[in-house]
Amino acid sequence: MIEGGILGGVIHALADDGFTPVLTQNGVTFRGSVLVNGTAIRLRMEYRDLEFSEPAYVFVENPEDLPRPVLPHLDEKNELCVVDRRQFVADRYQAPAQAPGIVLRAREVIEKGLTHHATHEIANEFPQHWGGPAVGVEFGSYEGPTTRPAAPQNGKAGLGKHQRDKAYQPKRHQPLSGVQAGVVPTHGIILPHRILAKMQAERAVNLPKETGGFLIGASRGPHIEITDATLQGADDIATAFSFERADKRHESAIGAAWQEGSQQISVVGDWHSHPFGDGSPSGMDRRAWRTLSDANGMDCVGLILAGALLPRVFLLRRRAFHPKIMECALLADEGDDLVFGPSSRRAHRLI
Repeated sequence: MIEGGILGGVIHALADDGFTPVLTQNGVTFRGSVLVNGTAIRLRMEYRDLEFSEPAYVFVENPEDLPRPVLPHLDEKNELCVVDRRQFVADRYQAPAQAPGIVLRAREVIEKGLTHHATHEIANEFPQHWGGPAVGVEFGSYEGPTTRPAAPQNGKAGLGKHQRDKAYQPKRHQPLSGVQAGVVPTHGIILPHRILAKMQAERAVNLPKETGGFLIGASRGPHIEITDATLQGADDIATAFSFERADKRHESAIGAAWQEGSQQISVVGDWHSHPFGDGSPSGMDRRAWRTLSDANGMDCVGLILAGALLPRVFLLRRRAFHPKIMECALLADEGDDLVFGPSSRRAHRLI
């Protein structure tokens, strides 16, 4: 797609939200408004080059339109922080799909800033603006003891909002079939192509918002085999930058898999999409994996789909003292299955 095509796509996408463009010396500026609690808040979105190499800068045109004089994430220049530019990776070819997501995110930031939580959030921002302690990370090779999780209560793999289910105890020490000895290191993750295709299709359908679900599978010794994945339900809560699994269909699917799999199939992790960026896990993603791992009493797989052909695959390892997250690399393509294993990248300790 040539630059004019990308620009035309962005103009068309933002026109649906009522934003009109004005070409500037180096880029393009859009002006429009979002409706927040019945009040139209006028915004200005600036793309500072026509390469669309970074996300738009978003400004509140008239802060007087806001019902309160101080708003979280709004600076002295009236710029509204809608994305973390340290982590956001712009894909110029996805700019038309990302632009409405930025508008949606701007509205969400303003809406949240007008709630009763805003004062507390403003107070919490001060340590970030004025600096804070640095966090050092180092890991040894100690893996901790093997933990034997309890089975779900009453034979059900109930999750609920806070993922309080207890996982199964699957067969142990069963080798990976179809993978050469030495290819899979300490821990391997098997992901069938058909399940990856299902998740990729779900991501495409739900753009520019996130989507996701839980990963269903079984442990085979130190390895994890994914056998299915739940998809977004009507009661799940999805935005351009977050996804909350709140629909009962996840729990029902997990319970059915538990029963049909002779109580050896249950939750082994979760997956979700990132409409923007390179698929790096956020702090919220890491905390969610830890919550799920604690609930199940076992290692947890986290998959993030960010638009590439392959997902980013993470493994949270339970250890005696602190869990750690290891990013996994593709080790083998066995035809029907992809096999991932911990790569040489630095592990991320959960804070």
